[in-house]
Parts: sequence; C-alpha cells; structure tokens
Amino acid sequence: MHLTPREVDKLLIFSAGELARKRRSRGLKLNHPEAVALITSELLELVRDGKSVAEIMSLGPTILAADAVMDGVPAMIPEIQIEGTFPDGTKLVTIHQPIRQREVTEVHGAHGEVSHRDAETQRDFVNRRSGGQEVRS
Repeated sequence: MHLTPREVDKLLIFSAGELARKRRSRGLKLNHPEAVALITSELLELVRDGKSVAEIMSLGPTILAADAVMDGVPAMIPEIQIEGTFPDGTKLVTIHQPIRQREVTEVHGAHGEVSHRDAETQRDFVNRRSGGQEVRS
C-alpha cells in the first residue's frame, strides 16, 4: 500500500481521534491534543460524508462540549482548520471556537418552579418543588 503524505496525515488524525473517542467513552476529560484530534477527525468525516462548507462550519462547534475536556482546553483552541476536497475543489474550512460552553438560562416560574434552557440541545428542563421532575423537549 502506497500512501501520499496527505493520506498518512489523515490516517494519523483518524487514529488519534479514535484514541480520544475511547478515552471520552471511559468518562475521561480530554486534553488539548485529544480534543484537537477528535474534532479534526470528525470534521474530516463530515467532508467525506458530502456535507457542505456551511454545514461543517455549523456542526463543528457541536462536536465536543466544554464539559468533556480538561479545564483551560477550550481557551487553548481558538480555531481549528481543515482542508477538504469538495465537489467544487479543495477548500480550507475554519471552525472558530470549536469547543463552546453550553448556554444555560435559568428562569424562575410560579410556585418555586425552576426551568433551565440548554441552548445546545434545545431542551427545556423543568424541576417542580412539589416533587418529581419533568423533561420537555
């Protein structure tokens, strides 16, 4: 098997991404190189799946949440760039702030009700004081 330098790079990124996925599945928080490898490998797979540049730029920041990485890692990765081959040619795709904090808003309702809105998952979480929890999406 003869691989070009670019193919060797993609294989290395994929291998590092797989290692990061295994560590994350064991509940470990990812460090800087693991986070970069996981996000990069996922972005390259999106290119391979035929996603557009706009779709990749939209999906990129949703791949890895800040609570899945070690403290300080999101600040260490201000952007990730990949080069992908699209139907209309090779393009450089930049994902700004690829690891974002979840935006959670809290609203106090009637009778002690507290509602949380998680912007990343688009779900409402409602906890009523009278007992029990209700999850709405």
